[in-house]
Amino acid sequence: MAQYNIKNIREEFKSKGIFYTQPELAEYMKSLVDIDIKDVYDPTCGDGSLLSCFPDDMPKFGQEINDHQLEVAEQRLKNFTGVCADTLKEPAFMDKRFSCIVGNPPFSIAWELSQTGLFGDVRFNEAPALPPKSKADYAFLLHIIHLLADDGIAIVLNFPGILYRGNSEGI
Repeated sequence: MAQYNIKNIREEFKSKGIFYTQPELAEYMKSLVDIDIKDVYDPTCGDGSLLSCFPDDMPKFGQEINDHQLEVAEQRLKNFTGVCADTLKEPAFMDKRFSCIVGNPPFSIAWELSQTGLFGDVRFNEAPALPPKSKADYAFLLHIIHLLADDGIAIVLNFPGILYRGNSEGI
């Protein structure tokens, strides 16, 4: 019975755009950061679980589409700047480059180009291809690469299909 309830809770969260990263996974992802960093960004920060692993005095930045999850992150995290908006349609922090980016973007969700379109969105101008509208995984990676400092590090959990899917991004 407990397993059924957990599954229902996960499905309800997913239907509302809430995704959860277990604390052990967050700590493991942080352990892969092998450089000195001055700030950290999560483009789909949810309740801040990935950012919570970093020291309180480290500047943390996050974007989240769900306002309730962002409120939890704002209450949970010290030294945090958060923006509530769709990361792919209305990206925040476009003028910054981060020394560390962590992410666990939702797997294979639908997406659309930002308001500025393909050629007006610098995140996608150099991409050899764009992901299909039914799967945003590659779009999140392009977003992350664009905001990553030249000497930075990104630790991102993605669905493995992004590496072999084919379709438009499989060149």
